[in-house]
Amino acid sequence: MINSVSVYDYLLTLKDPSQYTINTFALKQAILVAIGLVMFTLVSMVHYKFWRKISLPMYIFGVFMLLLLFHPSFGRKLNGATGWLSFGAMFPSVQPIEFVKLAIILYLARWLEPKVEELKSMENGFIPFCIIVGIVGLLVVAQPDFGGLLVIIPTTVVMFYVAGARTKHLFI
Repeated sequence: MINSVSVYDYLLTLKDPSQYTINTFALKQAILVAIGLVMFTLVSMVHYKFWRKISLPMYIFGVFMLLLLFHPSFGRKLNGATGWLSFGAMFPSVQPIEFVKLAIILYLARWLEPKVEELKSMENGFIPFCIIVGIVGLLVVAQPDFGGLLVIIPTTVVMFYVAGARTKHLFI
């Protein structure tokens, strides 16, 4: 499936289409899956208190990366969206939204954990939740990256609900 979707774009970028082999993408994906499994194993060995400790700095850094997208020197526009950060030819381009997805989940988990009873109130639960998610949401919409937003919003709303929020707050 990855092969059939990627072939057309790949062939357009090649100067010599004869360089393409049918296994190019399958091999690339197999390597990335292997790297992902190694990373999964390493990350799963890290104690949860470490993630709790770095969740706020990760969230702040993620917001900073999203803000950098709007700086003309760093933000790279591709297909109508400014979703890539480019730091010059020596460094690979990165998509901050991928980092932000993890950062907001970790920070929100940390923020929600001690607030089980407070989440039922508008002032201590719903409004701060909307601010935390809204900052990221507005920056993602401004790129625009609706696919990223479509991952972040449902995930954070489910987290908020499972943590003990009132159902009526979810419909607001």
